[in-house]
Amino acid sequence: MIARLPFRGSLPSFQIGLVLVSLLALSFYPAETGPMALIALDGRDAGMLAAPAIERGAALLNRGPRANILIVSGRRDQIFWLMLARGVVVIAAPEDWCGAQRERA
Repeated sequence: MIARLPFRGSLPSFQIGLVLVSLLALSFYPAETGPMALIALDGRDAGMLAAPAIERGAALLNRGPRANILIVSGRRDQIFWLMLARGVVVIAAPEDWCGAQRERA
């Protein structure tokens, strides 16, 4: 028995699409430490995201371009799963992205 794909396309085009989606996802995966964007999927205000992130050692950098985005700096392993369980996606955010200010030495 031959398994059929749920769409009308060839297996190579499916594989290419899967690779492209994977590369896109990896490009937004946050580094171990550094700036990250917390995005509330339910649209709640980013101010409500601050307390749980701070409790886990994150430092606030800035608000994002939308009301449901908060830019923080911290360790991925301390906040990633906690925030995901609360309906918040954590993605990589370069310091100059979303208006976050770079610290001067």
